[in-house]
Amino acid sequence: MDRDEEHTFGDSPPRGDPRTPSEEERARLIYSLLLPAVRTARQFKVPLGELIRWLKLAYFHELRASGLTLREASDVMEVSMPTTARLSRALKGSFYAPEREHQLPQRIEFLLWADGQSRARIHQCLPDYDNEDIDAALQQMQGEGRLRVSGDREVFEVVKSEARLVRGDWVARIGSLNSLLDNLSDAVWQRLILERPEAFARTLNFRIRDVDIAELRTFYEEELWPRMSRFDEAARSWAARRSVKLSIFWAPSDHPSE
Repeated sequence: MDRDEEHTFGDSPPRGDPRTPSEEERARLIYSLLLPAVRTARQFKVPLGELIRWLKLAYFHELRASGLTLREASDVMEVSMPTTARLSRALKGSFYAPEREHQLPQRIEFLLWADGQSRARIHQCLPDYDNEDIDAALQQMQGEGRLRVSGDREVFEVVKSEARLVRGDWVARIGSLNSLLDNLSDAVWQRLILERPEAFARTLNFRIRDVDIAELRTFYEEELWPRMSRFDEAARSWAARRSVKLSIFWAPSDHPSE
């Protein structure tokens, strides 16, 4: 079995401030992170023009999600205001609406995972959603028994802290993919730019018999998940705590067996 530790973002001493990568390092980092997208585009034979349209929309989406106004997003992207207005309409259009509708409850649940929050605070933490949509999602989640409201300040809390968030439809699976890639992005930034030792990444390459592949799922269900659940429960009453996202995935390699 190969442990690709030296290739998985590397271990570096902690730094007090983010490092400033060179222009070449920045280009290489972004280029590498584009690989999953362009590899999938190649498999679907997506034309370059269509791929560029999705890139523009995704970049605009990220800027708006970070709290930037249309004008600020226009300045960062170095495009005209009419262009950002078109991107805004596309983002709110029928293509992305089902995905946003699915993602919103997941984002609310993650936001409330450790502590309850007021309605105003939830609005503040989700600037890329309209307050009316957030309120509708809160009402829906209360009706589904996923949230409860306590106290005079109307604090929303997650009812079931061990919700697995596993759903089978296509939009839900895309939402789960977004969550995984969001965590990957955080890990890359914290490992390569902030050089924080708390962020961790490892890749193992190993051989396995077909009859043993099911054991990987058993390991997750019976060992990894229960331990993470114990960590989460212990942190609820602990002052010095933080939120951590852990992603685990595997896939058989297409390379010939060695």
